[in-house]
Amino acid sequence: MNRKALLGAALLAPLAMPAIASAQGVQGFEDNEHRLSGRVISFKPWNLQLDVGPHIYLHPGTVIRPTGMTPQNGMYVRVFGHRTKDENFAADEVDLIPKSWLVELVDPAKAEAGGHVDGTPWERIRRYLQPNDEIWLYGTPSGHWENMAGRQGVVLVRNARVVKEIVGIKT
Repeated sequence: MNRKALLGAALLAPLAMPAIASAQGVQGFEDNEHRLSGRVISFKPWNLQLDVGPHIYLHPGTVIRPTGMTPQNGMYVRVFGHRTKDENFAADEVDLIPKSWLVELVDPAKAEAGGHVDGTPWERIRRYLQPNDEIWLYGTPSGHWENMAGRQGVVLVRNARVVKEIVGIKT
């Protein structure tokens, strides 16, 4: 990571710290025809198993958001898709940052005017910003930090879906 990117991450972290402390844990298993959520206990290509609920199959075309991230053991995820005839679940989309991790909405103009952001990480989020998008500070629940799977940072949310993430701190 270059010096400018490191400085940008360091500038974003203090913005997140007070909000992260108040983050609540993720709701448990939410089963309906189109959505599941839980903690990843196993991920292999085309197969995802959460701590609760049915086996989840990924198929060509399954979207994992944010793009470029991979489900890892201990992560909380929300999976959108449908039940299969054999009572498993076919995933159309896997969101790796549930809504409950979003802890504070960021007003980009106020953050920039206050001198709270600078550098490459902020620019990477800003260049993807479209009308009606939201920028949020996020943080994993305390159990993630205890299991060395914690992270916090900034995400870009479009149409209620995380489309870009910048990790500021992780264990």
